[in-house]
Amino acid sequence: MTRKRNRYAGLNAAQKNDFVRLSPKEWKEFFDNSNARTLRKTYGQLCRRGGPEWERIKDMFIQALKDKSD
Repeated sequence: MTRKRNRYAGLNAAQKNDFVRLSPKEWKEFFDNSNARTLRKTYGQLCRRGGPEWERIKDMFIQALKDKSD
C-alpha cells in the first residue's frame, strides 16, 4: 500500500516547529512538488525558526528554489 502524499506536510511541520516530521528526502520532495503559494507560506514559517536543524532545512529550500529556476 502506498502512502498518499500530503502536499502541505512541510508547511504543517514548519508551523508546529517539528522538523523531524519529515525526513530530509521528504523535505526535498515537498519543496520540489509544492506550488508557489505553499512555498511562500512555508518560507514565512521557516523565517521564524532557528537552530542548526532548521538552517539545514532552509538550505534545502534555497536549493529547491534554485533548481526550479533553472
